This record gives sequence, C-alpha cells and structure tokens, in this order.
Amino acid sequence: MTTLAQLFPQGPRIEEASTTFDDHHTVRRLTEMFGDPSDDFDMTRPRASVQRLSQLVEEAVADAAPATIPAPPASAKRRRRRRFDGLAVAAASLAIVGVATAGIVGGVQMANASPADGVMQSLRADEAMIQNAEQAFMSAHDRLSAKAVASEANAAALRTAVDGARTAPDPRSTDGAATIAILDAVLADGIIAEIDRHAAAVQAVVLPEPVDPYVRDDIDEDSLSEVGVAIDDAQAQLAELDAATAELREGRTKVEDLDAQHATTLEGLAASFTALGIEAIEENPDAEAPLRDAVTAAAAHVVSSKLGGAEGAAAVTAYRDAVVALVTDQAITEEERAEAARRERQNRQQNQEPDPTPTEEPVVPNPEPTAPPVEEPPVGDGLL
Repeated sequence: MTTLAQLFPQGPRIEEASTTFDDHHTVRRLTEMFGDPSDDFDMTRPRASVQRLSQLVEEAVADAAPATIPAPPASAKRRRRRRFDGLAVAAASLAIVGVATAGIVGGVQMANASPADGVMQSLRADEAMIQNAEQAFMSAHDRLSAKAVASEANAAALRTAVDGARTAPDPRSTDGAATIAILDAVLADGIIAEIDRHAAAVQAVVLPEPVDPYVRDDIDEDSLSEVGVAIDDAQAQLAELDAATAELREGRTKVEDLDAQHATTLEGLAASFTALGIEAIEENPDAEAPLRDAVTAAAAHVVSSKLGGAEGAAAVTAYRDAVVALVTDQAITEEERAEAARRERQNRQQNQEPDPTPTEEPVVPNPEPTAPPVEEPPVGDGLL
C-alpha cells in the first residue's frame, strides 16, 4: 500500500523549506497508481485533417434528400394532460389510513384472542363432519329398510298369485268341486320354495342400529381443558359412526348379492311358462283363435317380467285368467257340438225315420233230411 510519505517524500513541511512544488514527481506517482490516461486514446489510426472533413460535409450536402416525417393518424387523439385531482388524492389517503387501521385492529384482536379459539374451530369442524356422517348413515339405513319391506311385499304377492294359479274351477263339470290344472305342480312348488329361501336369507342379514345423535355438552369455550374433552367426545362419535357405516355397507352388499341370485333363479323359472302355454293351447284346439293368442301373449308377459316385483305377480294372474278363458271356450264348443248331435237325433225320431241299422244277409234254413223212397218189387217176379 502506498503511503503519504511515499507520495510526498519531502514531508508536509516542504513549503517552509522551498516554494518550488515537484509536479513531475507527483504525476509519476499517480501514473504508477492509476495508469497513464493517454493509453485510452486510439492512436493506431491517423486523425483526419480539416480539409478532408470539409470535403465529406460538402458531399453529404450535395446528396441530401428532403427528410419526411409521417404525420400522426387522423383518428388518434392527443392525450389530455392529467390534471391534479384533489378528491382522488383524498380518497386514496383515506383508503391507506383504513387499511392501516384494519391491520392495527387485527393485530390487537390476535393479541387479545383466547388460546381456546383455535381449538374451538377444530371442534366445530369435527361437529360438521359428525352431522354429515349422521345424515348419510340415516339415509342409507332408511333406503335399505324400505327395500327390505318392498321385497317382502313382492314375495307375498308372488306367492299369492302362484297359489291362485295352481288350479281353476272346471267349466265342463257341474260339480263345483271339480278343478283343472293351470300351473304345473313342479313349477309352482319351485317358485314357492325360491320365495321362502330368499326371504330366510334376507332376514338373516342384521342391519346395525342407528347411532345416538351427537349432542355437545355445555362447556366453557375459553377453557382449553373443556374444549379438549369436547373434541375427544366428537372424535369418539366419529369413530362410532364410521364403524356403523362400514357395517351397514357390508349388510347392503349381502342383500344386493341375495337379490341378484334370487332374480336369476326366478328368471329361469319364468322361462318355463312358454312351454306351459303351448301345452295349454294343444289341449284345447277348438277354442277361438283370439283366445289362443291371448294365452301365448300372457305366457310371454310372464317370461319378460322375470317373476319380479308386482309385475311378475300380475303376469301370473293374467296367465291364469287367459288359460281359464281358453278352457271355457273349449268346453262351450264341445257342448255346442254335443247339443247339435242331440237335435239331429230328435229330428229323426219326429219324422219316424228309423235309425239306420247295418244291413244283414238273409239266413236260409237248412232243409231236413228225408228218407229215400222204398221201391216195391214187381208182382210177377215174386211167384214161382
């Protein structure tokens, strides 16, 4: 580092000894520190003379073209100079003051807030979750219970329809106790057995009872300990609701599986009505064509209903009615045919026309055998 003594070797009091200042020595020391300023000039190219500069200027003037400045577009409007608006400045100042005041008030409130306020927010959040969970559980529980009631009602209706379609009064008999078979006994027994099996399986599924509604105890919201106890109670309520919801979901899955299996079995049994309708038509060939078509349509309706719900029960009853109408019409046709035969016999009797009998060939009696005639000898031949 260069010291002042090195810059000024003759000392600070040199003016007392001599009035002559060593400029060369000072310039040399400054050059050593900061470098020679003449080095910044580019001396590699010669400087242009005054005569050459004058020549360049004259050439530029001779070749100069008038410069044109494009005018601004006619539609452009000159921006008006903004004027000082004291009202806006005052409003901005008031807004700044309001923000500052709000920040100060918020800071004061945060400083004076109770430590239990944050804990109470957690408690309220848990209570909101409890309310949603309770509503979801009750909604699912009610839907599943209503579905079970509807399933029992449909099963009872189908059982009644099948039992009523087993037989029907015989329209061809005067005896009121005489009946005709509508449904095949094996088919009817199979439907009833499936109804009973499904009902027993559904009843075996136990649904969880609803959880008691959550009610918060009276607590001091400024007490950390009381709010903490309330949070523990809320968490326990949530855990109980989660367990009950999981159990309810499991029960619903079981019921849905049983219903699907029941529907598949009933669909297979319903398909048997097609052959049953064809057999009924073949057994009553003299019934009118619309009645035969009605039996075919009723059997198809049973198949399409798959014996499910109220539609299946109604389809079985409609099939029974169609078959009864078919048999009744067949019995009427047979009765009319028999009545026509009786009238024909009565007409022949009134006209005294004997009933035609099969022709027989006359029987010729055998003649009785006769003794051959006895020949008498001649008279002359017996004398000697």
